[in-house]
Amino acid sequence: YLKSLVSDGALVKTPEVRAFLELTAAEHLFRVLREKDEFDATNLALKDEALAETRGELTKAKAEMSALRTKQERAVADLSAASAEKTQMQSELAQRTAEMTEL
Repeated sequence: YLKSLVSDGALVKTPEVRAFLELTAAEHLFRVLREKDEFDATNLALKDEALAETRGELTKAKAEMSALRTKQERAVADLSAASAEKTQMQSELAQRTAEMTEL
């Protein structure tokens, strides 16, 4: 419909038709901008929600990693103590074996 109005040069020259076309174009532009704003607002809300969820997961992962490091440090300490105990027991065994050999 608008194309037929625009193609008729005599109609385009009338102030009423020109004003109508300008208002129609402006109305269309505002509708498109409003839709874009709503789309952007929705995307921003989704991004914020996803970011908050990711931050929560990151905090949880950091806590788990800290707990695992603590567990690893305890295991290393236990291994070191067991290794020292093994060395001591081997030394005692060697000493007793030597004593028994002397008898």
